[in-house]
Amino acid sequence: MGINQMHNMKFAKGIALTLMGLFGLVTLISLLMPSRVVMVRQQGMAAPVDTVYSYISDLSKWAYWHPLFQSPGLNIQMDKSGSGKVYSARWMINQKENVLAITNDSANVCQASLSRIDEKPVQYIISVMPGAGPASSEVEWKVVMDLKWYPWEKFSGIFAEQATGPGYEEALRNLKSFCERK
Repeated sequence: MGINQMHNMKFAKGIALTLMGLFGLVTLISLLMPSRVVMVRQQGMAAPVDTVYSYISDLSKWAYWHPLFQSPGLNIQMDKSGSGKVYSARWMINQKENVLAITNDSANVCQASLSRIDEKPVQYIISVMPGAGPASSEVEWKVVMDLKWYPWEKFSGIFAEQATGPGYEEALRNLKSFCERK
């Protein structure tokens, strides 16, 4: 073995050890990061609590205010319950099925779960409370995302609010606009 080959092997070994050490360090840092991201958005509106809640607790009414449910060409399949409300909706994005299911509907609090194959479900808790004035409401939309332990999942959690927050804000503004016209 020549001197150049030995030098190249030492150099390659040094690079490999450096990359493994860097990956280990990033993994250790990510283990210190929280595995749950909670995002909260609020919107006041001049509409009664019952009116607002009726458009949140029935997924068939999300088409009036939620941007995703208004997307042209998105084939959303709704499953009605015995009460006539829609508690489950399914659609495909990027060849993955998305399922939004209401898991709890009581006392002006609607809990739902958004799930996709190979991903942890995202939990929604949407509360409608009386506002400060007569016939007014305050809507709080809490989004809870549990992240996997993978370093790239944990680091993506840092940017989750910036990436998804504007969509929730738009949905709440649309809900406000729609309910205030009712």
